[in-house]
Amino acid sequence: GHPLYADDAAHGETGFALRLARLYRARAGVRILIEDWARLRLGGGFLSRDLGMLSLKGRFDKIHFHEVLGSIDGLEIVHREETDMKRTYRKTTAWLLAATLASFLGVIAQAEEEQKASETSTPDVSAAPPIYTLPKVGKPTGRVGGGRRGLGDGTPDIYALVPDHVGYTISAYPLLYWYLSETAEGDLQFELTLIDESSIEPLVDRQITSPKNAGLQSIDLSRYGVKLQPGEEYQWSIALVPDPEDRSKDVVSSGWIERIAEPEGLEGRLSKAGPSGAASVYGTEGLWYDTLAATHAQMIRNPDDPRHRQQLSTLLVQVGLPDSAARQ
Repeated sequence: GHPLYADDAAHGETGFALRLARLYRARAGVRILIEDWARLRLGGGFLSRDLGMLSLKGRFDKIHFHEVLGSIDGLEIVHREETDMKRTYRKTTAWLLAATLASFLGVIAQAEEEQKASETSTPDVSAAPPIYTLPKVGKPTGRVGGGRRGLGDGTPDIYALVPDHVGYTISAYPLLYWYLSETAEGDLQFELTLIDESSIEPLVDRQITSPKNAGLQSIDLSRYGVKLQPGEEYQWSIALVPDPEDRSKDVVSSGWIERIAEPEGLEGRLSKAGPSGAASVYGTEGLWYDTLAATHAQMIRNPDDPRHRQQLSTLLVQVGLPDSAARQ
């Protein structure tokens, strides 16, 4: 608003000072100007700012004006208020800085914990299936399986679940896996044969129990008293015998296996990975039989979880085997 011009001497010095104090408290943003003589009458009770000689509308001569800034008592109050505000500001600022620092440190700590967890955590079973790495020294041998049918239309297919090269294992008594496409009916027989490169007679040549159901089957060599020797290649085969008197009708599937030395550091990686990550560790090392066994074991432990069957299916497809073995 406009400046308020105070020119009143009729109330005496005391009345004038009181009136001016009330005006100042209720000024609501209005500037209060007093003449030089009024400032002298007020003495040191008020603080003012010298504005110099100013022209006033309706008067020809210039007047020496001062702007009232407040009473001394009011200034002390203002000073105390400003001091309290500064103290509050400093406390608030310090609190905000502490809170910001604590939040920042918390974010860093959380990031470090997540990093440690990512480095030491067990692989999630929902992650990508194990990738089988072809051994650098794996010798191609050819895979026999599923293609030789018997004469009867009801004869099932069988497949030795092996790659098209010598499959590696670190186990002296590995599991051998094979697949039966349909439930065997009638008097069908199944035979297991295992031979090495030096022996004339097979190490194993025995009839095995007919599977009750179609699907994935396994053979535990330890039940037949056979221990694989490191560095020696073996050929194994599974045969479906529909007519023992006419072996030309046999349906045969076979593959190769070799026991190798355990890769350096494998035990530590397996311990870190846990059961759900074991197949990935074996696969990275090119250990086919161990990769397949670890993948199948997870499926058996979690029969209602379809992710494990999908992992097995993907593993079989990687080496050209039928993924139907994982679905039955």
